[in-house]
Amino acid sequence: MEPGRLADEFALRLPNAVFGALTVIPLFLLTAAFFDRWTGLIAAALWAVGVNAITYNRIGKEDTLLVFFMLFAFYFYLRAKQTDTRDGPRRKRNYLLGGISFGLMLASKYFPHYFGLNQLYHHNFHVRKRKPGEPSGKTPGLLPGDAGCFSGGQSAGAVAAGLVVPERVHGREAVGSYGLSLRRSPLQK
Repeated sequence: MEPGRLADEFALRLPNAVFGALTVIPLFLLTAAFFDRWTGLIAAALWAVGVNAITYNRIGKEDTLLVFFMLFAFYFYLRAKQTDTRDGPRRKRNYLLGGISFGLMLASKYFPHYFGLNQLYHHNFHVRKRKPGEPSGKTPGLLPGDAGCFSGGQSAGAVAAGLVVPERVHGREAVGSYGLSLRRSPLQK
């Protein structure tokens, strides 16, 4: 090996080690957004010294990038959902950053169901109370006339995957064995 040149193995593992170390940032932000700063610091510290995290970040697998971008995507999507619907530019920016992060996550390792599970959570559980006069901000469908396709699709997917097994159905609501309410969107027929 020539002096001043990086070993091939080191050069291949370095990006994952850097992204693995930087994962403490989105982990802190997401945990602090759900709980508080102290809990975010504890989660980031546990990640920084966790043997499994260090091992995966060291061996150069694509899982490191997946976790990094997935946490940022969840964080920006959460922030977009927490933003007042009348604050369009900030909401749009957070959705855009979340979409870019999800795209980079999919580019690093193809797991599209993470996007659907995150959207299902935010469709069924609200992260903030709506202010008086604020529009509902329901999750739209992908195609015109296909309103609520994500929420219905993920609900059916969660049931099909055995994540939630409906025990009883009352009109438009199914209560699962884990206590998760599978409410249909008012936009769905």
